[in-house]
Amino acid sequence: MKIKSYSIKRLFGTFSYNFLFEEMGDVIVLTGPNGYGKTTSLRILHELTRRNWYFFYQLVFDDIVVEFDNDHILTIKSELHKSDSDSVTKDVALTESKTVSFSWATKDGLIGSFVLTESKMFLVEMQWKEKVRFMNPTRRVKIEEFLLANPSTYDSIFGKDEKYNKFCLYLQQMSVLFVSSNRLMEIESKVVEDADAIEGVAASLAGKMGLYQQAYFQQLSKSRNSMIETLLAHPKAISEADYNSQRERLLPRVQNLYDWGLVDFKDIKEFNSADAIVLTVYMSELLSTLSVYNELYDKLLVFSESLDRKQFTNKIIRPRPHKGIDVRLIDNKELNLTSLSSGEQNEIILLYKLIFETQRGSLVLIDEPEMSLHLAWLRGMLNEYKTFAKFTNSQYLIATHSAAFIGGQWNITYDLFENDMEDQHE
Repeated sequence: MKIKSYSIKRLFGTFSYNFLFEEMGDVIVLTGPNGYGKTTSLRILHELTRRNWYFFYQLVFDDIVVEFDNDHILTIKSELHKSDSDSVTKDVALTESKTVSFSWATKDGLIGSFVLTESKMFLVEMQWKEKVRFMNPTRRVKIEEFLLANPSTYDSIFGKDEKYNKFCLYLQQMSVLFVSSNRLMEIESKVVEDADAIEGVAASLAGKMGLYQQAYFQQLSKSRNSMIETLLAHPKAISEADYNSQRERLLPRVQNLYDWGLVDFKDIKEFNSADAIVLTVYMSELLSTLSVYNELYDKLLVFSESLDRKQFTNKIIRPRPHKGIDVRLIDNKELNLTSLSSGEQNEIILLYKLIFETQRGSLVLIDEPEMSLHLAWLRGMLNEYKTFAKFTNSQYLIATHSAAFIGGQWNITYDLFENDMEDQHE
């Protein structure tokens, strides 16, 4: 499910935008002055999939509409009702008499919906105040932070509402990856707590590679145990042409897997007519065992080729199963990941997220990809992201201040200042 269009009306009471993926393509770049809502335009979609309803109750806007390519429409509407003040909650520091309605519909009618009201948000705030009393008194837990960590708070209020549950069910169809501008400080990995972000990324990659390698060894053991039985079945010998064709196709893959530490051999036996039957079984088993790595291989290849194009100064960076990311100086001395520059760390984290954490058909939101990067790395980065979008069949919405990042591709760039000025003149 992809987005056809995404529109925001009167964001911050002022700005109205309409991002047309159907016309501009799967990659759209947002640019414009500070304060025009670039980051907020990304966060709206991110917070929506996190079910951060409090964010929307605090946000100033009129309408948000997302149209999908399956003719589904998601609508969020914020309204003030001056005459509907609730005396019970009039002292609460939330906007009085405000409602925010959410709906998911098709051309055939409404599927799911719910409404945030002042009284419901009052109940949410009361639960927050009650529960934080029993938490660490030396640390102030903000309400939004608490609600993200305890999403069941909303379920206690809306959980029995069938239309609310249906809305949330359909919302799960949206897969969103948000890469924030302060990604160097974020710790997304659950493998390493209280670690630098780059080490968390390395630990996550090591975990993924380790799981695939374990599956490979299991398949290898199974293949070796059955090899004698296969030979005794007198299989038809493979032709020299077919064998050489398969060997030529597999050899680069084997060499890459060897370089990444995932197999312990880097060559494939050459054809010998006297051993044709044995080589037939050998090639069959080789194809079977290496197929375990297919999905991981494609991602590692894109990751490695992207790293090579960056030409890290006097460094060689390779994925490895025991440490995730291995960094070597040109004299082969190992370098600690945290010794990399902020720009180098930033680039590795970005590449990892975009290649390994992006599900097929996702919406990828990137805030200020130019952070800590030299101009040389910014040039061509947008084309690289377009390649990633095709690789994962995803859509990208990117916020940037960098003309170097855009690189003249104004046909896929949406300038918030220019488009808002056009709206004002209409």
